[in-house]
Amino acid sequence: MASVEDLVGLYMGFLVALPVALLGVAANLINAAVFLHQGVKDCVSVCLLALTISDLCSVLSGGIIYTYNLLIHFNVYSVIHPYSFAYVVSYICTMFYDISQAVMAFVALERCLCVAMPLKFKELFTFRRAVVIVSALYIFTVAAYVPHYISSGLVGRWDPTTNTTRLFLWVADYRPSVELYIRFFLQTSMASLYQVIVLVSTYVMVWSLERSARFRGRMDVIPPGTVTKGAQEGSTHSTGTVEGEKSEPNQGVGGKQGHSQHMSDKNMRVVKTVTALAVMSLLCNSVRLVVVFLTKIVSGMTFAGSYRNVVVLLTVGTFVCQTINSSANILVYYNMNTSFRNTLKTMVTVTMCSP
Repeated sequence: MASVEDLVGLYMGFLVALPVALLGVAANLINAAVFLHQGVKDCVSVCLLALTISDLCSVLSGGIIYTYNLLIHFNVYSVIHPYSFAYVVSYICTMFYDISQAVMAFVALERCLCVAMPLKFKELFTFRRAVVIVSALYIFTVAAYVPHYISSGLVGRWDPTTNTTRLFLWVADYRPSVELYIRFFLQTSMASLYQVIVLVSTYVMVWSLERSARFRGRMDVIPPGTVTKGAQEGSTHSTGTVEGEKSEPNQGVGGKQGHSQHMSDKNMRVVKTVTALAVMSLLCNSVRLVVVFLTKIVSGMTFAGSYRNVVVLLTVGTFVCQTINSSANILVYYNMNTSFRNTLKTMVTVTMCSP
């Protein structure tokens, strides 16, 4: 008979985590289809597509775990021990989520620099450099998890409960040192660094938006021809954009390069899109960091400790927050990105009208 802890984890996973994960998979598949249909042409579109891919892999891995647990509850035979399967796949889920946070930190920093200091950074973040940087973030994160993959895995062993050979978890003798590395470097240091980058970049972008809005409000009440050339040049720096900046996350660079002007409406929408993504990332990741710090501070906060029920609930809650962070992007894109919204409507119309 299943214990209370197992039932709590099962029903929370089935009623909450699994539906959210399935919605996340669908949302990210839609995002990827729209971005590929539009074409990847600039730095922002590269980042958003890379973010969608890592988000999709993360929510898909989590959904597989909870689907597997549900099948095991109905006595479906599996060649892999349930706990061993969840242990292995959960690290894959976490790895891709960390990739998403790295990409989010980069896109927030890129938009922040282009808004705050456009004359210095307008030519820095090209399409090719964006591909290189995003690829480097993927490679760096995967490499950071190599110690985990070489210190744990699955091995065949005789299972007397089923009278068959099944795959069980094995860990190396030095696994405690690897756990310490994962806990402090990946889950604490790198996660906190990404949060700080996103937080500072978001603050600068919001501040720039407010200052640009105030400037444009003053310009609306000034009679034509009364603004001096110096004031116009000063306004250029205060609004923080350059003509020829990316007009949408998935549109190419347009206009004449090198001529600066105040922030256009399209550029404003790009910055607002990235700002909304950054705020959502900050809120969801704060829950994750709180849980990580609790497991370090409170004794017994482990699956085998005195607070096992609490750990199960916190684990499900953390996954739900991560999945929301990886899935709700489609709402931001649809409401703030005109190009994304129009492309999605066109694709839906074509699909429904096709025989």
